[in-house]
Amino acid sequence: MLRHPALLIAAAAILCLSPAPTYAVVIIGNLGAADAGTGGTVGDIPGNPAFQEYAVSFTMPANDFTIDNILLRLADPSVLDGTPDITLRADAAGLPGAQLATFNAPAPALSGATQTHIFTPVGAITLNANAAYWIHVGHVGPTGSYAWVDSAPSTNPSGLATFGQYRVSSDDGSTFPTVSPNRLKFEVNATLVPEPSAALLLPLAILVPLLRHHRRR
Repeated sequence: MLRHPALLIAAAAILCLSPAPTYAVVIIGNLGAADAGTGGTVGDIPGNPAFQEYAVSFTMPANDFTIDNILLRLADPSVLDGTPDITLRADAAGLPGAQLATFNAPAPALSGATQTHIFTPVGAITLNANAAYWIHVGHVGPTGSYAWVDSAPSTNPSGLATFGQYRVSSDDGSTFPTVSPNRLKFEVNATLVPEPSAALLLPLAILVPLLRHHRRR
């Protein structure tokens, strides 16, 4: 005979009621649009003493997510001398601010063809609810360049997050004074950070008083 059926029922409910499974979703992007040539050059620009670099901003929805990867549509049609440097930056009054995270070298490596390249984060990166961020697309090395492919027709990024703007820098990414008209192709994939379910907390609310009563007996 079961001596404490209420305890067993509450414990069973706790085991059965668990948070919903998580899965990757598109936070924001426009990779579904067609390619429109090479788009924006990242790195060496003839006549420019410093590298040209780009950034794109977005504002998160009302949930926390962890980044799985960033996809960029890149091309290097002339020579294989481009080395992407992708970082996540905070928003500073509508401009790219402090660096928050870095990303690994692309897979596949740049090969001269127009391809979609996957950049995975170095360590776990949480995108906080309702926060604004910038993806900074830069270049490593003393020389060289590559192209960030534009969309055709010009397509604003969309998804769970809200698109902000593209900006371009002509001083190695130190400042981003100019709004870019390009709608360069990318995608941010992330996984929802699970939160305790209200249904999971209810059995706990039942179980704790019962355990206290059992101990007093």
